[in-house]
Amino acid sequence: MRASAIRHLAAGKRSTLVAAAIFEHRVQIWDLDTKAAVKEFETVLSFGGDRLAMHPLGDRCIAAAWKAGKRGGVACYETRTGKLIWHRPDLRQTQRIRFSPGGEAAWCVPDSGPTKLLDSDSGTTVDVVAGLSNIFDSEYSADLLMEKRKRHYILRREKNLQIPRLTFAVLDAAFGPRSLTISESVGPVRCMDLLTGNELWRHLPGRDAHFLRLWYREADRNFYGVLWAFREARFRSLVRLDEKSGEPNVICPLNSWVEAYCANLDCVITSSGEVVGLSDGRLLNRLQFPETDYPDRSESVELPTV
Repeated sequence: MRASAIRHLAAGKRSTLVAAAIFEHRVQIWDLDTKAAVKEFETVLSFGGDRLAMHPLGDRCIAAAWKAGKRGGVACYETRTGKLIWHRPDLRQTQRIRFSPGGEAAWCVPDSGPTKLLDSDSGTTVDVVAGLSNIFDSEYSADLLMEKRKRHYILRREKNLQIPRLTFAVLDAAFGPRSLTISESVGPVRCMDLLTGNELWRHLPGRDAHFLRLWYREADRNFYGVLWAFREARFRSLVRLDEKSGEPNVICPLNSWVEAYCANLDCVITSSGEVVGLSDGRLLNRLQFPETDYPDRSESVELPTV
């Protein structure tokens, strides 16, 4: 069986460009408008974690590695030329790299040690936060969700709010203008009120399933996510979660193992190269991502109950 070789995806929220990588080092830049590869270049990228990020405007991307050094650390590149903008060889064990909503900075979250906020133009450290395993910022305010290691979560605002931890890790989080959704490993999706921190609703996926990705869609004010039935490792689906009630609606199955959301075109890009509409699952186009051979396990998989 031949299937997509892509293992990393990152999209510019206000761009048409997507960064994709097979395993390590080489990153490809694709244009959703032309369905063509724009550039391919060498980076410090290593497999594991969320180590590839695209600037909201799509003009640069950041890649990270587990090891520090000349061929590791964290580095930023021009997407259309592959030119190195800056390199931080001192940073090690990076698990997550994420641009701020405006793109002026990027969060660098290591497996151990303090999280650093890097200036996206120079790579210099502008802020340091200790004890985090993940961090998410809002596009609508200065609010931050901080996952403290082995402790309850903190919603940082003018008056910090504590959100109880239910399982061992946050998988993803998404801010709306007035609410926040959190997905936890082998756990539910919860929607929290940003003013009070109170839980508005909770959605429990079917047995042996959880949401790997969450996004907020301004057009209909609903949350969307990628549901993974992890006992059936090949199955994922795109699901709408009603903002007020959390009621789920399965939009379409996804033939992928990693996805990215482009808000500019209101679409989800999958590792298989399929580009589908977020709200209706309609196939918009297909990118010709590189493929590789895998063992053929073509047994049918039923849609799980959500």
